[in-house]
Amino acid sequence: MLLVGKNQVGTLTKTPTLGESYESIIITLNEDMLRKIALEEHLESRTKYAGLSNIPIPSNPFLEGYFQSIIPYIRNTSERMTEVMEILKVKELIKLLLHHPPQLQSFLFDFSEPYKVDLERFMLHNFKYNVPLEKFA
Repeated sequence: MLLVGKNQVGTLTKTPTLGESYESIIITLNEDMLRKIALEEHLESRTKYAGLSNIPIPSNPFLEGYFQSIIPYIRNTSERMTEVMEILKVKELIKLLLHHPPQLQSFLFDFSEPYKVDLERFMLHNFKYNVPLEKFA
């Protein structure tokens, strides 16, 4: 599992091991949802997050169980997960993540304004991803 920080451009390439299948689950934790959870759960980041922009999360039985619990929703194409269930599953994931190192709270709940980037450097570094101009904006 990999937690990818906000305000990054990237490409996901899925390459299965020879003879094996590959599945991935991508869960987006948008800021509005995180703010709502932070208010409800009385969670706040007291400091601006200054660590890695992407954090690998080691597997554990609780996270494995979580992902097993959402697979039926993903594979059932005839019915979409309800918004209420989506919120519950995101809250469950956040609670599981908060059992990891304490910096995850500041990683998840850092709502500070992003700093101004060197636009030229950013564009030169990310042009290869073929991102539409609206995304760069």
